[in-house]
Amino acid sequence: MHEVFGRGLMLVGACMLVAACSGSSDTTSGSATGGAAGSATGGAAGSATGGAAGSATGGAAGSATGGAGGSATGGAGGSATGGAGGSATGGAGGSATGGAGGSATGGAGGSTADTFWPDSYDATALSNPASGNHNAGKDCGNCHTGGGAPAWSYAGTVYQTGGMMAAPHVEVGVRYNGTTYTTYSGTNGNFFYTPGVNIDFTQAEVRIRNGNGEATMPGSAGQWCNSCHSSGSRIIEP
Repeated sequence: MHEVFGRGLMLVGACMLVAACSGSSDTTSGSATGGAAGSATGGAAGSATGGAAGSATGGAAGSATGGAGGSATGGAGGSATGGAGGSATGGAGGSATGGAGGSATGGAGGSTADTFWPDSYDATALSNPASGNHNAGKDCGNCHTGGGAPAWSYAGTVYQTGGMMAAPHVEVGVRYNGTTYTTYSGTNGNFFYTPGVNIDFTQAEVRIRNGNGEATMPGSAGQWCNSCHSSGSRIIEP
């Protein structure tokens, strides 16, 4: 009886020893199925399917499908589709389609300002002399071509609505070849710009403005504004 029981213990011990040394059972090392390391199916490391590291399917790192890193589909990093970084489609950074950074279309940048007027409008400004001198409404080119009268670069008269009352404090600007030449109308509505500036009026833009706004002359202007803007077609302030 003792001998049988003793042999039984020896047999069980031998089986346990064999199981502990085997590499083909569900243990923690070696080449195993469900093991934690080595080349395993479901293992935690090595070359595994469903493992946590190495070359894995569903693993957390390495070259993985659905994994968190490496070259992955749906992974969080590396070269990924839908991932959070690297070269991604729909990802949050890198070279992305629909991502939050990188090259974008539809930016908020840039606007172009109107640079016609070189300075702010001055509601108190007048011609020099402030009275605007004489012959309001007349063709300035009849006299102001040199000799006894200054040869203004351009000149004319501006009126209030209705074309009867003079309009003082109106700024007149002529822009030519990148420069705007400005002056103000006097108390009698006359405006005139200093002599000696050569302007090709067929290539110039002419505007007037006051505290109400501005107006642009359509078409080509001329040096002597009143030669066209006579009675019935006078320059009217905005």
